[in-house]
Amino acid sequence: MSSYENMTLRELRTEKQVLSMQITKLNRAIGQRKEYLKKVRAPGCPVGLDQDEEIIRLKDELAEITQKCGTLKAIKRVREEQLQAERAQAKADLMEAKHRQEETDAANAKFIDERNAKANERRPDQPFVWFGSEFNNIRGAEKRLIVMMAREIGQARYQELKRIAYWDEQHGNNRYYTGRDKWDNRKGLF
Repeated sequence: MSSYENMTLRELRTEKQVLSMQITKLNRAIGQRKEYLKKVRAPGCPVGLDQDEEIIRLKDELAEITQKCGTLKAIKRVREEQLQAERAQAKADLMEAKHRQEETDAANAKFIDERNAKANERRPDQPFVWFGSEFNNIRGAEKRLIVMMAREIGQARYQELKRIAYWDEQHGNNRYYTGRDKWDNRKGLF
């Protein structure tokens, strides 16, 4: 029983399958032994299945495994209930955090609106710029920055600079970007 308490839920499920297979195997063996005893005895004579040592041994083993299986089921049930409770608590905590964030946003709504209005005034108000696949792996603020910079300079200038950048990449022209002939992908100023 103590070994079951130290098992994970997955191990408990596996152990239950093993015990269920053993129970099935023992029931099958008991049935086969009964059939054997019925064939061996003379017809009309009492079979005496309760006195057969093999059946008694098999039934004792079956009772022991059934007891283990019952204990395992109880522990497994408790574990699953704990897991469900933990999930429900995590969900409740998440909802509480979301609710607190909404309350904070509501309290700061005026400040957020003012800040958004100020940012809207300073964002480039140029036509949209269409990109190819050059920024597929960029997410979040970096992509927003690139979009604003591209809209600031316009589509034609963006395409011209893009062609120059691709040419430089293909021909190893790095001095303009890094101040030396080597490209080392370092962060910060070039």
